[in-house]
Amino acid sequence: MNILKPFTLLALITIFGFDSLSAAASRGYAALEEMEIDGQVIYTAMKVLPSGEKAYFSCEPIYNKERQKTWSQYREDTGTFCNSNRGVFPISMVFSKRGTLSGALGAIFPEGAKHRGEFQTLVDGVDSSKKDIMRTSLSGIASGVIGMHTSVNDFISYVSDEPITGFFSPLSPVDTKGDLDAYIGSYSHLKMSISSFNSRDPSVYEHRGIFRNPMSMLRKDYRGMALDIHAFTASARLKVSSDYKYMRVNTDGNFYMEALLLKSFGATELYPKYLDCGLEQFSEKFSIEDREKFLSESECPLPKGYTYIKLSALSDKFKA
Repeated sequence: MNILKPFTLLALITIFGFDSLSAAASRGYAALEEMEIDGQVIYTAMKVLPSGEKAYFSCEPIYNKERQKTWSQYREDTGTFCNSNRGVFPISMVFSKRGTLSGALGAIFPEGAKHRGEFQTLVDGVDSSKKDIMRTSLSGIASGVIGMHTSVNDFISYVSDEPITGFFSPLSPVDTKGDLDAYIGSYSHLKMSISSFNSRDPSVYEHRGIFRNPMSMLRKDYRGMALDIHAFTASARLKVSSDYKYMRVNTDGNFYMEALLLKSFGATELYPKYLDCGLEQFSEKFSIEDREKFLSESECPLPKGYTYIKLSALSDKFKA
């Protein structure tokens, strides 16, 4: 079932930070650095966003059950935050027609909770015409959570508002079920994350489960980092192994993700079979409409459901 089809472009922009996708490629980074802890290497970098915010990037391995548990907990807690079906964060109540939190606030924030007032202000501040977009965006984050891989031997890349000093950990002990205040207190430093894992082809790794921390989305901070996190991870992955040649993303049904990637890379920066099928006839930055028209008229066996990007091109976005 195509769960992304109903999403609006603005919702996808809100979820993933695509609003500055093209601009992100031209912004500078500090050098990629390596940090070794317990025989494991963490790759880090820092950049200053156009907003002046300092974004700290990290790519770390999930090398044992403890690290798997840490990231699985974040995935579960974020899903609980967003998923109205679990009843902990009832979106339909929070974004009510009256534009207030209604009875949901008391269930997720006890009186005197640290973040209650901020959350009330954030939600009440959403224009009534955009509440459906915000609700859809939270549902989209929940979908990203489902796609996140947290198995041993996978990697997680994330962006924090604090310098990276080691492996990712919550700011406070995690016991967030049914308590939004605890969730914010534990994860407020984490702004965006993505899982990176190997495929059967040793020259290809895959990205899934890219999503912003829902409070970062509501606060509208640290925006425009979707391409940044892909490019940073490409640079880190090339340090792990020079055998990697491509990053792939499952864009089946995700029209906007595919369109944005294709508009950011020329035909020669994509999977070679695109060229084998004559796709070089398009301009260097060809449109999704061009590609869809070409595919509908061609019998060439292009990769189905995925968009492949050459790592040499993707990592260059990090270096730019």
